[in-house]
Amino acid sequence: MSRNTNIEPLLFPVELKPVYIKERSYNKLSNFSAVTANVDGMDKIYSVVSGGYTLVLNKDALAFGKDVFRKMFPRSSDEDFDVFNVMYPSSKSYCHIDMINKSYTLNIWDKEVYVPFIRITNSYNKSRKLRFELGFCRKVCDNGVIFEREFVRLNFSHYKNEIDNSRKLKIKI
Repeated sequence: MSRNTNIEPLLFPVELKPVYIKERSYNKLSNFSAVTANVDGMDKIYSVVSGGYTLVLNKDALAFGKDVFRKMFPRSSDEDFDVFNVMYPSSKSYCHIDMINKSYTLNIWDKEVYVPFIRITNSYNKSRKLRFELGFCRKVCDNGVIFEREFVRLNFSHYKNEIDNSRKLKIKI
């Protein structure tokens, strides 16, 4: 199986829409929304969420992940990132986007080369938190597997106060 480096299929529009219940007539539920999208010509409802939920689009998760990476590796620019592998189910309800940055290679005793990576995870069906795994890996395989890695994991729930606080993230090394 070869690796997938195409993120375009994940950059589709997703939105929050009101939820209604039918009693005698339709009544809007004021504190709930549905996470919806039109994917491959089909309308999908990924989940029903409460009022404090913050929708994080995959394109925003990608940009946010690059910002987190740049806090640890300040000389990084957008051109330094290579999409290494993209994984998602056919429903596109969640995704993992692995990126490496070859401009920060670390060669230990001229024997082992390590490259920094970031795995960005996002979901629309509440199955996964917004997550960033950052670290170094020694080996990467043509089928998309990252071997022998050490990383730091940052998790954020899709709720307003946690997303707002995560954007103020201060990383000190």
